[in-house]
Amino acid sequence: MKVFQFYLTCSIFILLACKNSTKNTPYFSSHEIYKRVISGTESLDQKYNFYYVFTFSDTLAIVGVDEIGGCLSCLASKKIGYFDNDNSRVILTKPINPKFPILKKENGLKYSNTMNGIGTNFNRNPVGILYKINNINNLKQIYRGYISEFINKKEYQLQIPKE
Repeated sequence: MKVFQFYLTCSIFILLACKNSTKNTPYFSSHEIYKRVISGTESLDQKYNFYYVFTFSDTLAIVGVDEIGGCLSCLASKKIGYFDNDNSRVILTKPINPKFPILKKENGLKYSNTMNGIGTNFNRNPVGILYKINNINNLKQIYRGYISEFINKKEYQLQIPKE
């Protein structure tokens, strides 16, 4: 009987552990992507209230801004949803030519028309973090700092996706 109780207790703990591990990634297709987005927003300057997550091909970018639409790239991108993290809002944009699916199909993201608002105070030198996505469980940080280095360079100019 004690052996049965032991196995039952272990099974319950295992089930709870599995439930908690998937609960940590409600929006993204892997825990590693979720972990990088959360740690990226926390490691950028704490003064930012909004963080935009961009995906282009095999690159994931997290950009911190003071207000919604606080940089031109943030305004021009199509927003697909947001979630709140501590005292900030993380806004996800539509991926452009993604090599890897970073979002779950049923992701539970919230949507509001205020995400498409126009900021009155453009940040000409936004700060962010760039990650190279090797696969959905392997991301490598390739850059951290002012993202303006990548703006207005011909090789980074993209057409705004049309619906």
